[in-house]
Amino acid sequence: MVYKSITMNNQQSLGEPLPNTKHAVSVSLPTWADVIGYEEGNPRVINAMKTGYPRFVYNEITKKLFKEAEKKFAEADEFCLVFPSERVAKLCVKFCHKQQPETHNQLSINKFSDGIWAVTFHNSLQKLAKSFWQHAGFIVSSRQAEAVLEHQKTNNGAAEKQNIQEHLSTLTGEKAENIYLYPSGMAAIFSAFEINSTGPTIQLGFPYVDTLKIQEKFGHETIFISDVANLAELEKTIKAKKISAVFTEFPTNPLLTAVDLEKLSTICRANKIALVIDDTLSTWANVDLTPFADIIVSSLTKFFSGIGDVLAGSLILNSKSPLFAELKTKLDAQYEDLLFGPDAIVLEKNSRDFATRIAKVNENAENLYDWLKAQNSKLKAQIYYTKGNPVYEKYKRNGYGGIISLVLPTPEQAQKFFDALDVKKGPSLGTNYTLACPYTMLAHYTEREFASKANVPFHLIRISVGLEDIEELKTKFEKAFGGI
Repeated sequence: MVYKSITMNNQQSLGEPLPNTKHAVSVSLPTWADVIGYEEGNPRVINAMKTGYPRFVYNEITKKLFKEAEKKFAEADEFCLVFPSERVAKLCVKFCHKQQPETHNQLSINKFSDGIWAVTFHNSLQKLAKSFWQHAGFIVSSRQAEAVLEHQKTNNGAAEKQNIQEHLSTLTGEKAENIYLYPSGMAAIFSAFEINSTGPTIQLGFPYVDTLKIQEKFGHETIFISDVANLAELEKTIKAKKISAVFTEFPTNPLLTAVDLEKLSTICRANKIALVIDDTLSTWANVDLTPFADIIVSSLTKFFSGIGDVLAGSLILNSKSPLFAELKTKLDAQYEDLLFGPDAIVLEKNSRDFATRIAKVNENAENLYDWLKAQNSKLKAQIYYTKGNPVYEKYKRNGYGGIISLVLPTPEQAQKFFDALDVKKGPSLGTNYTLACPYTMLAHYTEREFASKANVPFHLIRISVGLEDIEELKTKFEKAFGGI
């Protein structure tokens, strides 16, 4: 089997796009010191970065579009962000007003062009505006920014979007009409939150960072239960409060823990509470969530695309859910198709061989995990993976997924191993090439105590296993371990 790929740099340099394209969604942070420098804003690192994950680091093309908007709408002490609809621009303004009520007269909305709306802010609101862009995920992609700047006539991608929906329909068994596409996985999660935000929400299990931030910053009240096995606490909380939704991942990121879906679903349905499950790490190929979830959200950026050159997400409504009619009515009333056509075209092409790729990823990851376990008498590491987890095994239908998390005995050993490991290193996951990152450092650098309380080690290294020759990959790991 020959898999599609994009040419990668022969040497992994700080700040280079991963993959080597202007639309890359990851960036090379090849050393432990580089990750720290990125988090602390060290000019050595920041100035070297040509790109980054698009919700966290504005793509250079998108920044050019911001500048064009500023020429039209901003004063000397103002800046602009652009969004793919008027509704999203209004959501941004509403968010800023909620977070800082004194900003009421410091923001304005203007139409920039078809499909692009600019929000103008006072310069003092840079951090606040960026947080909306990051959390909500309704961003203008680099391809969309490029099309606007160059006045391109673009294909709306309608046929490709339909193909993607039909592909997901085949994988999940849900009708294409109940599958909604988004400009990012986080935008899909935001929409799931929007239609279930009438009261407090529960986050079950240590989540991907922005899933919790959405609930905390946009909602009424958020109850965080870190232990997915603690369903007694969840049930107690539900009885004490009028909960509107429960959010969880299967498995969780980055510890790969698994909640008992049947028990959780029974509790939620008995109390008429929506259960939203993010299956980005397991994918539909490996786990069938439809008997349990009311809503399934996924980042299509990851395994579904594989290449790492397009951002997208999906939200699937479970037509067998007792809440389906209510959720469908709410979602259809607010949904906008904001996945840019050329992005959909790239995603559809990338995803055609998803089934064969995920099978190879499963095989490689399981092989690497078995090898790591065999080495562990010397390494004495904590190795997190779904294999051997009886709860995950209960719901598995194919493989164990492509994510392995590794915690070496000391931070010093973790740093030496990471620096010596000869694979691509940067944020994101699900790429056709193995990608490693010190996950907790990247996601929770200023929240160490929060991560520690949830038993997520600060020096954890997350490995997203790719399609490489597995024996060559194991040799790279062996050499890296040799240095510690």
